[in-house]
Amino acid sequence: MTPSFTPDRQNHHPPESHRLCLSVEYITVPPLISKMNLSPLILLATFLSTSLAFVRTGPHIVREPVDTLYDQGSNIQTLSLFCEAEGEVNHQCPRKDADEGTYQCVVSNAYGTIFSTEAELKFAYVDQYPLTPLDPVSLQLNTGACISCSPPDHYPGLDVIWQKDNSGVTTDLRIRTTIDGRLCFANVETTDEGLYHCLVKSSVDSLGAAVVFKASPRFQVTVQSGSASAVSSPRVLVDVPDTTIKAGRDATLECFFSGSPHPTLQWRRKSPADAPLPSTPSNENQELIIRNAQPEDSGEYECLASNDQEQNVKSTGTLTVVSAPSWLQELEDTDIDIMSSLTWRCEAESVYDITYEWYRNAQLINTGFDRISFSDNFRTATFTSLEESDSAMYQCVARNEHGSVVSTAQLKVNAIPPSFPVPVQSNQPAARGGSVLILCNPDGAPKPTIKWYRGSSRINTGGRFNVTEEGHLYITGVVDSDFGDYRCEATNTFSTESSTGSLVIKDGTNIIHPPADATIVIGHDDVIQCGATADEDFELIYIWLFDGSQLNIDDNPHYRKEDGNLHLLSVNQDMQGEYTCRAETSIDADMVSAVITVSGPPDPPTAVDVVLEEFLAELSWIPGDEHNSPTTGYVIESKTNHRPNWMEERTVNSISTTVTISELSPWSTYQFRVSAMSARGVGEPSAPSAEVVTEPAEPSVSPTDISGGGGNQGDLRITWQPLEGADQNGPGIYYIVHWKQESSTNQFATAEVRTGENIHIVSNMPVYTPYEVKLQAGNEAGTGPISPIAIVYSYQEAPTDAPTMVNSKSYSETELVLEWDPVDDSNFQGVLTGYRIYYWPQGTSQEEADTVETDGVVTTAMLEDLEAATSYSIVIEALSGGGEGPASIEITGTTKKMAPLTAPQIEKAVVQKDNSVKLTWNSITTGSTEESLIGYKILFWKHGTFMDSALNVTVPKGVTSFKLEKLDPKTTYYVKVRAYSSGGDGALSDQQVVETGKPTTGSLSDDDNGNGCTIKSFTSLIASLILICIFVL
Repeated sequence: MTPSFTPDRQNHHPPESHRLCLSVEYITVPPLISKMNLSPLILLATFLSTSLAFVRTGPHIVREPVDTLYDQGSNIQTLSLFCEAEGEVNHQCPRKDADEGTYQCVVSNAYGTIFSTEAELKFAYVDQYPLTPLDPVSLQLNTGACISCSPPDHYPGLDVIWQKDNSGVTTDLRIRTTIDGRLCFANVETTDEGLYHCLVKSSVDSLGAAVVFKASPRFQVTVQSGSASAVSSPRVLVDVPDTTIKAGRDATLECFFSGSPHPTLQWRRKSPADAPLPSTPSNENQELIIRNAQPEDSGEYECLASNDQEQNVKSTGTLTVVSAPSWLQELEDTDIDIMSSLTWRCEAESVYDITYEWYRNAQLINTGFDRISFSDNFRTATFTSLEESDSAMYQCVARNEHGSVVSTAQLKVNAIPPSFPVPVQSNQPAARGGSVLILCNPDGAPKPTIKWYRGSSRINTGGRFNVTEEGHLYITGVVDSDFGDYRCEATNTFSTESSTGSLVIKDGTNIIHPPADATIVIGHDDVIQCGATADEDFELIYIWLFDGSQLNIDDNPHYRKEDGNLHLLSVNQDMQGEYTCRAETSIDADMVSAVITVSGPPDPPTAVDVVLEEFLAELSWIPGDEHNSPTTGYVIESKTNHRPNWMEERTVNSISTTVTISELSPWSTYQFRVSAMSARGVGEPSAPSAEVVTEPAEPSVSPTDISGGGGNQGDLRITWQPLEGADQNGPGIYYIVHWKQESSTNQFATAEVRTGENIHIVSNMPVYTPYEVKLQAGNEAGTGPISPIAIVYSYQEAPTDAPTMVNSKSYSETELVLEWDPVDDSNFQGVLTGYRIYYWPQGTSQEEADTVETDGVVTTAMLEDLEAATSYSIVIEALSGGGEGPASIEITGTTKKMAPLTAPQIEKAVVQKDNSVKLTWNSITTGSTEESLIGYKILFWKHGTFMDSALNVTVPKGVTSFKLEKLDPKTTYYVKVRAYSSGGDGALSDQQVVETGKPTTGSLSDDDNGNGCTIKSFTSLIASLILICIFVL
């Protein structure tokens, strides 16, 4: 519905004689349906559910009117307040006498009347400026001040633009236009003198309203010099206002301070403490605009100003966001029988006091209404002995000082004679020996009473026949004589009606191969059988239950159903329990259960306790569940701070729950865990024990890997492998180094190394002289054993000569072979250990060179993984324990071009009678980037072996056929062909599969009449991997 009126544009408010003409417009829509699901009645295998659907026939407001502000300057002559409702007939809303005020939308149809929430209509306006001039204003230099252009009367707010000397005033950190239209200066400057006026318009931007600014009279502003300092602390010019608004509207908080330099501003919430700002400040942080403010935005807000003179000068204001109540519980449409009782409850929440009112068809219900009573401060309404006349639209209004909310529901009181929309079923099957439920579901209000008859005889509850509270007939122990007609009679205050159905007797379902109790080993598979018979007229299905709940077999990889049998796959402990086979048809069911026991390794022991005595640990624990297999022993594991992985300490082949672990490492943090074992395996380990720490002791092992050498001239450099943490046995680890010249009768010299390093250097020693060296470790508890003697040489010299006669030879597209004359190691004091080769592509620098070292003292080497057809620069240096010697003369080596890139393809492989195979392939050519073709290689190997073990034959170029003879009969061979050159082996052909002893159709004769090579003996092929055949072309 769309209320509308034409406002009087000459007045601020509509005249009293003006009437708002409201027109109601109903939109035809499908009826609203709410669905109530009643609790299902479950009797044996028969499931009954009843549902009612409420059809709203009374009016229903789907769009409430909202508060509206109309701009008097608008040229739109029609003002619309929107209220949209749903119903079945048209009706007009009442009219209000005045245009400005509070509106409600009232909607009626044949089923009742309802009203909407309240909406407020107000007019926005700005009066004209009076002709009276404005007085001149004098401001003091270097002070803060505000000037006003005295705006005319207006509602609700103004947009103000200031002008000086006919130019717009730019606002910034120093100058601000406040919400009420004043122009404020943080510190007045001489440039602020001038002729000022302001332009004002309504802050409401209405559709159709012309944007008209109204100009104030001009007035002079002068700036007077005074005693004010050019610098000053911030002082409040515009306080943060205390503001109260309705929820959902925008709240604007502002602040402005004097001061020089002009202050910078920031905002924070004072209460609630530490709450974040709901929005980001704007306009040089002079404004905090909170869009769609909500009650949780309420609280104290602080604006803080700072400059060089003073920090955090505060202005504080309080924002209060008020709101109407909000619903916690609303009314629900109700369809109920005549003479019934009904309790309706509505409840709202608000920080303000709430009052409740109840309306029937938009009329206030007071306490004088018969059969309606109220409780809990009018939150609850109770109706008794409902009559048809009580059918109406009801509303609960919750109201506080800031507004109201409305909850609406329709009450439909039904008075209906009995009827049978769903008659009693005819020829309903019942299983012999089973149970059956015959349904009787009449309509009627009040609810009909039910009686059952067989023929003319009434059936009363007792024995095998029972009439349920819902009025259905339940028969147990069905026999053949129960066959026949059954009549349900329904009676209420209006009339009596009946419906007749019948039973037919069928064979019942019976499990003849029931499941049996069994024990299954964990990880194994097994089958639980189940087979049943049933009446052939009905489908027999099997359902399996585990511990009373239906098994989801399709989504569980441990189960599979086959006919009625249940397969258990990879059984685990969780599958132990009671399994029930339910065989059912649409009329009855039979169930048999069996217990499956899963036998597996024991559960982890618990409460592992450790008592430590020096280097012995006494362990005890509580055994876990044995899972139907007696425990035979335990596995004890440990880990330490030095050894984080669990390691087996001992296996105990007894059922004792205590054990002693000896020879623990000193100064180590231990944890233990225990696993139980049985004939079914070793179970999961226990949780780790609490940590225990052994006492320190002296080291029990000596350092290893004693070596050295190198360093500077005159050094004896000794190195060793430090003790692992587990071998240190205590804090303060250090090392004692003993040394003397080999074969000397002098005592060993000794030094302690406490730096944590594994190196000791003795200076001023003869060059390249052998020394006997031994070490021992010590800690705060003492010293450990001394190591065996190792021979360490003092500093040796680097080679003094460079390798000579270095030569390079191309080997393949990726390899070069190098040769050189050895270095004379008698020219320096040291041991020649090998050579280092530097190589890099020509055109690059040696700094980018790759290196390779020879394995020992050799005079040849191969460079691999090189680029094809590429020249490399190469130098070689001799190596000793003293370093590397001078480099050889730089030489150049060039790799070959690439191996053949094209793979030949086998065109024919013909198996002949004598277990030979005639091969034919296409020839290939090589390009400019490839080495010249030399010939072809044929690779062949038996099925069951790998290509790595293939035999191969080479043939010269120009030959494109080959015959393999006397191969093993009835054997599968794989064959490939490749071309080769001095650049290496080329790409392989596709693989050909041949089988001897099965000649191909149209095969060549034994006399092949072609140029080629023939392998005469397969045995000779095994003796020699490569046969070179000489062809006469």
